[in-house]
Amino acid sequence: MSLRAGWIGGLAAVILAASWSCGNSQGNPEPAPVGSKAEGTRAPGEYLVTLAPQANATVIRNLYSGFDIRALKPLGPNLYLMQIANDPGPAVIEQRAKTSRDIKAIQPNYTYRNREKR
Repeated sequence: MSLRAGWIGGLAAVILAASWSCGNSQGNPEPAPVGSKAEGTRAPGEYLVTLAPQANATVIRNLYSGFDIRALKPLGPNLYLMQIANDPGPAVIEQRAKTSRDIKAIQPNYTYRNREKR
């Protein structure tokens, strides 16, 4: 192996190590999945609802009115935070969403906390 090839290989190894080190520093943490450093908890009675482009919030109100909707907040195009007083749980909410072509997705609203002490 020539001196030049060894030098180029060594430089590449240093650059790779430096880029990995900087990207994984505590100053730039990657999102941690539930069960590692983060703890996710379902916010009772809160669901994120994604509507089809042609639908509006009336679809949500009609479909979930029996659960006493407390608030329906727009979060972005076709995305709403639905807060209900009588929460039957995610399985019932998701099953009801499957009956409407106007609801593309629905999921519980999770809150996350970092379990590490700083």
